[in-house]
Amino acid sequence: MIVKDMILAIKKQYLDKIRAGEKLYELRRRFPANFSGRIFVYESKATQCVVGEIRFESIHHMQIDNLWDIVNGYSGVSEKEFFNYFEGLEKGFAVGITEFIEWENPIKINNPPQNYKYFTISRLDIQDKLTHNALF
Repeated sequence: MIVKDMILAIKKQYLDKIRAGEKLYELRRRFPANFSGRIFVYESKATQCVVGEIRFESIHHMQIDNLWDIVNGYSGVSEKEFFNYFEGLEKGFAVGITEFIEWENPIKINNPPQNYKYFTISRLDIQDKLTHNALF
């Protein structure tokens, strides 16, 4: 089976909150609304590696005020940071995180994403390709 997955760049400060279970929504200005693949996490700035995978249950795409009502207290940011982040947009995205699976051995990659990057590969080959740094 062929599936489109992604590598999502997340800053260390927010990834640490996901790890601690304090951040249950990943906020995005842009995101594919009907995405159903796997999300691999690239920790930007700190390790600069793919460090694990996010499991998610929902992707909310809605008016900014309504989005804040859902993520308030669970997004890892203050109200001011939230509205500053989405400034100039009518709608935003929030990915509802159910689990973060941290890999024992992070993988350094070439050409990391600034936001997110798609890749299409057989699910059977993903771990092997990641292990051998052959995705990019």
